Amino acid sequence: VFGDPLLDHFESRVLAANQTLAASLARLEASRALVDVARAARLPRLDGNASVVRTRLSESQPLAPLPGGIMYNSFQYGVTAQYELDLFGRVRDSVKAARADAAAETALFESLKLSVTADVAQVYFLLRAADAELAALGEALASREATHR
Repeated sequence: VFGDPLLDHFESRVLAANQTLAASLARLEASRALVDVARAARLPRLDGNASVVRTRLSESQPLAPLPGGIMYNSFQYGVTAQYELDLFGRVRDSVKAARADAAAETALFESLKLSVTADVAQVYFLLRAADAELAALGEALASREATHR
């Protein structure tokens, strides 16, 4: 904004290194992910499972005619499907709330980013003003020394 490459460099470094800003960005990404989770509740849910059990019947059981028992495998598969009809708008309202939270986190992140860069710019311009004042005082001192000789 100010056309000063050194200030731009300082601001880019502080944006990359500021841990508060990084934490705010993480919260923003988490809130955006929660929007996706809330939107996913609109879709049908499919769950699947599978299991395998290997069993040996002992010789003492009546169904085990062979010495050493009988080995067999049991396989089970299952699929369930769920879908929630959003009759009363619970899912729709949760998506709206998640979007509002994400918008609030976005605003907080941008506000924090602006605050951090404004602080850097303020300190930078105070430093530049002090440098200019120091240079002016150096010139005044040199002029006075020259007049006293």
